Amino acid sequence: MRGRCLQREINTSKVTNREKHIQVLDELHKKHLSTMKETDEFVWDGPSNWELYENSFPRIMCLVKEARNGYHPSYPNQKTDTKFMRNLARWSYLIREAFQSNAPPNMPSNGELPETNDTLAIVEVKKINEEKIFSQYHDLNKYAIDDREFLKCQIDLIAPHVVLCANTLDFYDAIYDWTHLSDKNLISIGNTNCWFSDKRLVIGFYHPSTFGWGDPSKKDYEYFSLLSKLLFNENVKSTIAEITPYTAL
Repeated sequence: MRGRCLQREINTSKVTNREKHIQVLDELHKKHLSTMKETDEFVWDGPSNWELYENSFPRIMCLVKEARNGYHPSYPNQKTDTKFMRNLARWSYLIREAFQSNAPPNMPSNGELPETNDTLAIVEVKKINEEKIFSQYHDLNKYAIDDREFLKCQIDLIAPHVVLCANTLDFYDAIYDWTHLSDKNLISIGNTNCWFSDKRLVIGFYHPSTFGWGDPSKKDYEYFSLLSKLLFNENVKSTIAEITPYTAL
């Protein structure tokens, strides 16, 4: 339940959500310290610029699997210099357009993208970076369940209007005890879908690091078009109209 985050000293009105968020990550870090190998690294995630994030509408959070190559999503200046970050920029642009316009936009070129994704929040299901090239479902699911209390608290403090699950919808389900499955499924297209759950738009979608020749590739265009069909669906648009800047706080 919101407002009862971990039931510890975090639960005080004298600190900001950013400070509470840091405390949650600190506690989760301490929980894992005894089992982390020397080569493991704890991942610091969430908004990279809290002021920009909290003042944006809609507030967009992307739930991803696990970090590698020393990546920390909470570090400032999240540059759009990789395919992963460029597609996140495109998809977040499309989400914002769905909140502001009735007509789906064309996919922006690389040159039209912002320099950073600092208005977004990126959250990793697994906070331990073991530099794995490939993620394993059972491993991620175990982290989602074992760290559920912390992850749920973290997401509730970030308070997104939209959660984009980047091939992580199953883990979002696990974090929230599978309760969102009883909420409103607005649309499904193939393996992708959009729900209205706990006053949030929850999108089950693909990972932004797509394959294919070119940048953007044919697959990038296909995914942008698919996300556009989800977001500009009549059921989704009518639900978007119910979401205000104060929703999910």
